[in-house]
Amino acid sequence: MASRRRFLRAGGVALAAAIAGCSGGGEGPETVETSTDEPTTDETTSTRPTRRLDATPVDGADVPDGATVAVAEPDLHQLVADAASAEGRADLARTGDGPGSDATLALGTFDYVRFRGETYDPSTSFAGFAQEAGYQYDLVEANESEVEGEPLRYADLTESERDIADAMLNDSYSVGHHEEKPAAAETFEPQDHLRVENATYRVRVTVGDHAAHHMLTLDAVSVGEGARVVTVLDRAPESEWTDELRAAVETGNTGLDGVEDADALADYLDGADYVVTATGVAEMQVVRVVE
Repeated sequence: MASRRRFLRAGGVALAAAIAGCSGGGEGPETVETSTDEPTTDETTSTRPTRRLDATPVDGADVPDGATVAVAEPDLHQLVADAASAEGRADLARTGDGPGSDATLALGTFDYVRFRGETYDPSTSFAGFAQEAGYQYDLVEANESEVEGEPLRYADLTESERDIADAMLNDSYSVGHHEEKPAAAETFEPQDHLRVENATYRVRVTVGDHAAHHMLTLDAVSVGEGARVVTVLDRAPESEWTDELRAAVETGNTGLDGVEDADALADYLDGADYVVTATGVAEMQVVRVVE
């Protein structure tokens, strides 16, 4: 089935041909062609069409069932792939001043997403810097003279506490930033001492403040008729396109002077009905503009 984008392209070329066939003086409006073919050479003019990326923002909730969505960034595509294979949340790091630094992912506005043949129910969230912390517990050998007060004794620990102590004795015990720190871990406070048979250790706890990040969870589901399912294109974009794709979603259009192969970008967009950035969705296409 011919895509809607191909009909738009054909219509744009026809419009350009109609304008070229008209006679009359004076300067007319710019001519926009949606064809990605190379322009023909006109010996009577040195004007050469420029490439532009046009975008029409839409609400993610208005993207229809059956639509195909391309992602604007390689790491956003990787996030979808990670979330589809993970049991739990996958992260997309964002600096404090980056696009979408304090908003939830636009992928969460779709009722359901299909990726690599599977259908998922997406859920999204965002955590700022240090809103989620990770913990690592280690044991450092200590002299008996360093011990102040009564040390923890391995023999007196509960089963859950011993599991943590065993992990520290073997290497270390960690609590990820997506995990809830168990009550047993509270037993081991920084600078506490643990006595195991004839050896004494000092407890060392390292707290990691996690960077700001988006979170995406994809839960596999079966859906019935009438469900709004959006397919995420299983093709990662080139990293050099990211700035232009973001800018087009934010401003409505942007030039492509910084893109080495605009035809490749046009081909990528031709395979999708919409483009999604971290926090926005838009219809998008590469056009040639003749002024």
